[in-house]
Amino acid sequence: MLPRLALTLLLLVAPALAACDARTPQPAPAAHATPSPAERVAAALPRFRDEARRDAQDPRMDAALKLVGARDWAAARAQLEAIAADRPQDARAAFLVGYTHHKEKRYAQARPWLERALELGPGFDRARSVFYVYGWCLWYLGEVDGARAAFEAYLELDPEERDAWFGLGLTAIQQGRLDDAARDLQRSVELVEALAAQRGVDAQLAQDLAKAENALADVALARDDLAGARQHLTRAVGAWRDGYEAWFKLSRVLTRLGDDEAAAEALRQHDLARERLGR
Repeated sequence: MLPRLALTLLLLVAPALAACDARTPQPAPAAHATPSPAERVAAALPRFRDEARRDAQDPRMDAALKLVGARDWAAARAQLEAIAADRPQDARAAFLVGYTHHKEKRYAQARPWLERALELGPGFDRARSVFYVYGWCLWYLGEVDGARAAFEAYLELDPEERDAWFGLGLTAIQQGRLDDAARDLQRSVELVEALAAQRGVDAQLAQDLAKAENALADVALARDDLAGARQHLTRAVGAWRDGYEAWFKLSRVLTRLGDDEAAAEALRQHDLARERLGR
């Protein structure tokens, strides 16, 4: 038996203790860490290795695709967002909403839609393009590791895509892996040259060749190989005369090599190229 005073105190204090305990915040459940882009890519890739799945297409999709083809990004996005709202499991709608943002250089807005498309998996023709666009989106957002993972995933599914090899080479330069960069960029050059041999050189192939050679010059410069840089830049401006950035870089390389006359001509060509492009 408790003494009367002790019992009285217990009866008075117990409710207050209970109230205090009820107000004491409980530890929150452990939050799940947001997966990194590379983790998202790794989780999605096994599903995309089999693109046989085809989801039923919303009847509004044809009209939206025509707007995408016409590069009317805002109008296309409005229709695609309506489809995505009504059909939240529609991977194609999610991808194309992200794609329209990407084409307008709204990379932060594109990213969640592309990640949603990765999570939903394939369900439409060439669904592997999600990795390609996601890679470039991450590149422009400065997320080099994620961009590399996305390009590598895309190239596993489509190893003949020259622009993905180019993107992969750029990420390697940023990561200081110059041997990998040279290999990846050279592969891009080889694919461009193979296409040119098949169908002739068009404007797009010329620009693709020029930008790959320009990036190879960056690799050479990082190795302090001025002669190699000159060779790649000469090829770049030979492929695309309007590549004013390559002309300017070539002028600087020629100056460092002591060829002032050629450097002055390269700088003159840089100015002419800018004029032609209205820059």
